[in-house]
Amino acid sequence: MHPLMKAELKWCLFRHARRSNRSHWHLQVIQGVLIECWPFTALEDIDLAAIDRRDHLLTIKGMLRELKIVYSMPEDAREAGYLQFEHFGVIPDRTASELDLTMLQQRWLRDLLWDYFAFMLRSSQKHSSAFFHTLRRACQELGAFLELAEPDRGHDLTTLTRRDVERFVADISLRAQEGLASLGTANGLRPSTMTAVTRKKILDDLHKLFRWVLDQDEHEHRRMNRDFARAFPTGGQTLHRTRSPFTDASAEALAAPDNLARLAETDPADRGMLDIWRLTAATGRRPGEVRELRLDCLGIVNRVPLLWHDQTKVGNYDEAIRIPKYAHQIVLTRRRKTIALFEHRFGRLPTPQERAGWRSSPPTPAIHGASA
Repeated sequence: MHPLMKAELKWCLFRHARRSNRSHWHLQVIQGVLIECWPFTALEDIDLAAIDRRDHLLTIKGMLRELKIVYSMPEDAREAGYLQFEHFGVIPDRTASELDLTMLQQRWLRDLLWDYFAFMLRSSQKHSSAFFHTLRRACQELGAFLELAEPDRGHDLTTLTRRDVERFVADISLRAQEGLASLGTANGLRPSTMTAVTRKKILDDLHKLFRWVLDQDEHEHRRMNRDFARAFPTGGQTLHRTRSPFTDASAEALAAPDNLARLAETDPADRGMLDIWRLTAATGRRPGEVRELRLDCLGIVNRVPLLWHDQTKVGNYDEAIRIPKYAHQIVLTRRRKTIALFEHRFGRLPTPQERAGWRSSPPTPAIHGASA
């Protein structure tokens, strides 16, 4: 095999093995991919249309995505219309390493969003995947409106004025009141119904984005009409109704031993489905917060059991709450199972450094404490 092709395949397999949210590349599929790659000098030389087997095609496409990180620079990604998180040394939780921005038809809007994301990624703040997807969704709604409402479809940045923003706000407000479909789509799916909550989120995100533009004196988007940027309002306040508690019948059904046993049957590998549910009910935490508990998340202060967790949705980390003794025992049992699984897999006990970053299941040593 050509040395370049060999090096690319080694790199792709190495990178794929390190990813915590990786899909499975079976050995037989990898062997088939090696045969497909044998006659070529590099992966980019392969004609994807000539590959018959779907599993081979998907694996090679995954390898090409890994190589884009090596062969491209941030400026190349900006020009092509996507954001590569690993160019900034960051991968948000539970999302792909690449964020597509090509659905934004106006080039100025796409570049503006890319520049804002790059600015935020270079800062010391940590952002969830929802931060990027919701702001892209807001820009998509604005871009779709300009496509329909402007004579030049919104491509000329210098012609946009305060009046255009007022028309946009009136449009999404009417859609929210009448329950009409939004102009933009979320994640490439069909348009969702515009609601008061969606309207508020869109306006809040656009207000934040264009306020950032106003603070960038030497930014390349300085051609923008500043009245246009200032005109984006916040979403205001929305009516918030507290969720009604479960009825007695529902609470009894959710805690019934037979139903809990049926839930445990859906988890034959014992990865913690029942434990997550029981801890969610016992602590009142979000399921995602329970799922992401670290291995050493327990403590006892004055004989009171405490649970340390991360409230990622509101940005609070290492928060401690008091828990009942049976919940404390659930976490202790899950900790013993996790350590036993690691010892069975690697033939040794974990080091303190490996324990420090673990969550609900043990990782491989190669990914240095990230969750598996």
